[in-house]
Amino acid sequence: MPKVRANQMPLSKQIEVGKFAAANKNMPLTEVVEHFERKWNYDQVVRAARKYKEGKLTIKHVTKKKSKQTKETAALNSVDELFDKQLRYALAQLDTDTEAPAVERVAALHKLQQMMLISHMKRADANIVASIIRRFIPDASDSDVVKVYSEEVAKCKNSR
Repeated sequence: MPKVRANQMPLSKQIEVGKFAAANKNMPLTEVVEHFERKWNYDQVVRAARKYKEGKLTIKHVTKKKSKQTKETAALNSVDELFDKQLRYALAQLDTDTEAPAVERVAALHKLQQMMLISHMKRADANIVASIIRRFIPDASDSDVVKVYSEEVAKCKNSR
């Protein structure tokens, strides 16, 4: 009878297994397999833990085809369009990843909100501008800050 091939472990799961194994160094890998409810076999867990320990799970190799697609995308889109597209993609990934811990999801969402605020204001000192606006409107949300900022930009453009 032929040996049944195990399901391939996605990179995100390899990182998750590697982090868990690294955090629980005293735990035998057989117990790590049990912790993940036997979704992955022993060899996959060992390989993921070793790759994580060696630092090889963060590097993705780019194929020539993807490299060509990247150059074409960069040529067709402006920096702002690419940034907005990537933000939408990151938000979609965050929305669909239900297995990520809530703390990590909230932290990622906070970082994305800050990036969106900076992108919308198109200034490196967006945090300072937001802080100034919040000094006068203490309970202003990020969307309120963007709205006030947009109104002031429009006033400045009209007055020139």
